[in-house]
Amino acid sequence: MANKKNSRKKSTMRLRPVWVVVLCILAVLLVILLFRACSKTDDDTSSNASISVIDMNANVQTIEETRAVEQTSVKIDIPSCKVVVGEKIYVTATVTPANTDRSLQWKSSDEKVFRVSQDGIVEITGTGTAALTATVGDVSDAIVIEGIEKNDSKSQMNLPSYDEVRSSDNADADSNANNDGQPQQETQAAAAQPKTTQAATMPSVKVVSRGLRSYQIADVLGGLGFHSTGDNVFVYGDGDDYSGEIIVQPDVSIIYIKKNSADYDSAVQSVLQNLLPDEYTQAWSNYTSATTDRTFILEGRTVRIVTAGNGGHSQIVVYN
Repeated sequence: MANKKNSRKKSTMRLRPVWVVVLCILAVLLVILLFRACSKTDDDTSSNASISVIDMNANVQTIEETRAVEQTSVKIDIPSCKVVVGEKIYVTATVTPANTDRSLQWKSSDEKVFRVSQDGIVEITGTGTAALTATVGDVSDAIVIEGIEKNDSKSQMNLPSYDEVRSSDNADADSNANNDGQPQQETQAAAAQPKTTQAATMPSVKVVSRGLRSYQIADVLGGLGFHSTGDNVFVYGDGDDYSGEIIVQPDVSIIYIKKNSADYDSAVQSVLQNLLPDEYTQAWSNYTSATTDRTFILEGRTVRIVTAGNGGHSQIVVYN
């Protein structure tokens, strides 16, 4: 009997370590399962949080996306017109925004009717009609120029003459100018404000320049260092000493400045003094300070500054 008891006792002692091991394994498995369950919950929470963030930002646009992008536009400053064969006219275009880094390109659709330089000088070479196109990048504007034999020749397209177009533009510029020589820019809010009695009763006075007109300025250019190279072209300097030139038309004087120097700057200021005797210093100051093309009124006359592009000429244009 004693042997049997001892045998059972030994058997029980052998089994106890086995159960301990099993329980330990079960405990480890339980811990692993709990850890995995917790990890899955955290992952789901993180995923949901990420989805929420994505959903919240789904309809949010960046400042660059919502900011209005100013598109480039170009508009030739005169309408379609007729011009006598042999004449040269000066054309300009308004480019928006003014500080675009793209250059303005001019093109004639038929050089048998007219040729155009990249400075905007149109020379009428024959009768007929052709398109004048101004292009900046991939944006263009165009007008029709018709070459006619003489001033009273009838237009095939019933177009006004260039002289009529310029006279109309100058009249508009005079009416839109304020007292300090800057273009009038009245906002809707300002326009809605009632005018004072003093302003309403103040008589309208049209400023008339006492300076020479374009058709008169040619007579003084020789004494200012310019020499004639054509009917209406006056050059300052030759070869490497070439500084610029002046093209004189019936209703506009175009001063081209290729190379600044003390002598040529003085000559140009003398030309301006003859054209705008009372405000020529303002015209020169506006030219030297201009960083973009600009137009203004001095002594009741339209003056336009054209800045140099791609190494070309800068210009001071004075209309009658």
